[in-house]
Formats: sequence, C-alpha cells, structure tokens
Amino acid sequence: AAGAPVPEEHVAWLVKRAGQLPQDAGVGLYDGALGIAYTLDLLGRADAAYGLVDLVLAERWQRLGHGLGDGLAGVGLGLLHFAERTGDAAPLGAALEAGRLAAELLAQGAAREPGRGTGAGAGTGT
Repeated sequence: AAGAPVPEEHVAWLVKRAGQLPQDAGVGLYDGALGIAYTLDLLGRADAAYGLVDLVLAERWQRLGHGLGDGLAGVGLGLLHFAERTGDAAPLGAALEAGRLAAELLAQGAAREPGRGTGAGAGTGT
C-alpha cells in the first residue's frame, strides 16, 4: 500500500507461516486468516491466499460478533474481495450471509438498547 517493494524473503516467510496457522488463529480481517489472505493476494501470492480463504469458508465464522476487525463485517468484506477476484460463488454467498448476520446482530442490539446503534460511528465496535 505504501508503494515500496516487499523483499521476496519476507513474502516467502509469510507464505510459509500462512500454511502453518494454529487452529485458534481466527478468521478476522484485521487479526486472522482473511487478513493474511488479503495481504498475500496483494503481494501476488493468490494460490496461498485462496488456500486460506478455503480454510475460512470451512470455519464456523457465523457465530462471530458484528465487528470489522474480528467479526462478521470483516469476514464479509474479505470474502467479497475474493469473490470479486475469483468469480467464485462460494465466497460471494458466504459474504452475503456474513452481511445478513451482522445486520441481524446490530438490529438486535438496537432493539435491546433504544437510541444506541444510530448516528455517526454506529457499529464500529467489535
């Protein structure tokens, strides 16, 4: 994103580590497999990125909170990126499901706490 080249040994290290993620690594866009996959895709390592996307699709991400960093909003955005890149229906369907679930969670929260969940900055928490 900064325009500086990334040394190949750093990219190779990330690819290697991505193949060795612990089971509790999470799927988050900011702190998990989708963030790593997105970065790998930007670095030109689509094969490694798509492998992580397959792992995310197999996880139970549907139970996450609504947040961007480690929740459904981030899962939806990350999967939408890969649906656009690949034309694959699986990440697109999952991205739409993540959006629907996040909207439901936000609506439930707004119903429990009238006056919350509206206005600037609403729904920014995880």
